Amino acid sequence: DLHSFPTRRSSDLEPVVIVDIPASIAGYLPEILQMPSTCVLVANASLTAARDMARWRDVLGPNTRERRTLHVLNHTDAYGGLREAEFARAAGQPPDVVIAYDRDLATTANLGVKAMQKCPLFKFGMAKMVHDVTGEPLEKPSSIFRRIFRS
Repeated sequence: DLHSFPTRRSSDLEPVVIVDIPASIAGYLPEILQMPSTCVLVANASLTAARDMARWRDVLGPNTRERRTLHVLNHTDAYGGLREAEFARAAGQPPDVVIAYDRDLATTANLGVKAMQKCPLFKFGMAKMVHDVTGEPLEKPSSIFRRIFRS
């Protein structure tokens, strides 16, 4: 029973715990989705995903001081997907984090190359999401001179 768990403040918890729950199961677990201090919803840029995002935000309710929902829009600009403004209109509000589609991501995965090294669009989107979830400061891009004369 979920109600038998002790109530804990976010300061008592480990910094981040990630649980990937498929949407087909999550609908049966509304109490669990209300428990974390940050619930991250990830959607692709399809119209179906935009409508689902609006429904999930209704289920989870508005953000409060204790709990918030972070919406990540993944694979924007991919073939057949909605543009960001169209997605925001269909979902009822804009996403909090946008991770743009990067064709090189699949190539790097197949070659065993770290995506953060070779895919700047992916790196930027992930850095924004990590910042929003953990509060870690965003890394400022270094200037061309700093990269050339790095010692």
